[in-house]
Amino acid sequence: MSFPYLETKPAWWKLCWNPDIPALQVYVAKAFIEAFRPIPKNSPFMQILKDEGVLRQYGSPSCDFNATNFGFGESIVRKEATEAFALFEVPLPRIWQLTGKSCAKCEGEGVKDGRACLYCGGSGAIRACDWSAGYVVTRSLGLLFSLLEIPPQSQMPTGTPQWLLLRLWSSREINGSALGGVLGSEGLRLFDQLLVQGGELPLEAVKARITDAIAYAWRYMMGENRNDNGTLSATVSEMHNLFLNCPPGDSAVYTERSAIDSGRGCRIGCHNLEHPGQALSCLAGLAVFSNELDTAWARNAKQSALV
Repeated sequence: MSFPYLETKPAWWKLCWNPDIPALQVYVAKAFIEAFRPIPKNSPFMQILKDEGVLRQYGSPSCDFNATNFGFGESIVRKEATEAFALFEVPLPRIWQLTGKSCAKCEGEGVKDGRACLYCGGSGAIRACDWSAGYVVTRSLGLLFSLLEIPPQSQMPTGTPQWLLLRLWSSREINGSALGGVLGSEGLRLFDQLLVQGGELPLEAVKARITDAIAYAWRYMMGENRNDNGTLSATVSEMHNLFLNCPPGDSAVYTERSAIDSGRGCRIGCHNLEHPGQALSCLAGLAVFSNELDTAWARNAKQSALV
């Protein structure tokens, strides 16, 4: 996917993770909202949504940052956060749910042929899925990310750089929940600092926190499945790329650094993201990664002040 490199600019939005709800949270600077021009209903942007059949399937979206809800349905809720930021909260959907009926393949035992039943995930019960609940969320988030993609012209009242820009697809096709974007140069520098200077223990702690977010989000949306063990994780490759992994084992979101990216940040790519459960789980991991960058930035600023 084509994506410009992210210049070092004060943040106008931030991705966060709240496991207590659980929800993804997007904080948007009110200065950005004030400068944003409303999208007319007859705009080319809305015509594209109409031509793609999105409006027929989900109805007309709210593109008003000041409205109670944003996107399609009521999947994103605006709340007041701070004097400088508005909060757009995205509660995770329950996609897979137990029906209470015993699985016929394992006769309700949860085990077949000496391993967790592949049909019920080891639960012993039949599961039903509501994919529409997931797609309306990813469709709304994709819309939000697209409107946040263009850097504001006015000065933002934030002390940290914009770490990420993201794009999220939402279609019922192969790779239909693709997630990509760019990690800014300051974010990549701090990640390198963690890899080179932080030592193994801090890096392992960061990976553990990201893994916890991915796993928690996945199990909330997709249910417990013993076959998922080991496929929900955050890893770092030999090329120092961060991988956020989710089931079925070959699906991931990752940084794509290369020699030509030196000093410019790097792109974020994905592999085999087929449905909303995968994309939203990886977004939870990215949100925790963003928070780790915030922490590293604040720590460096504090150390610089002491010099």
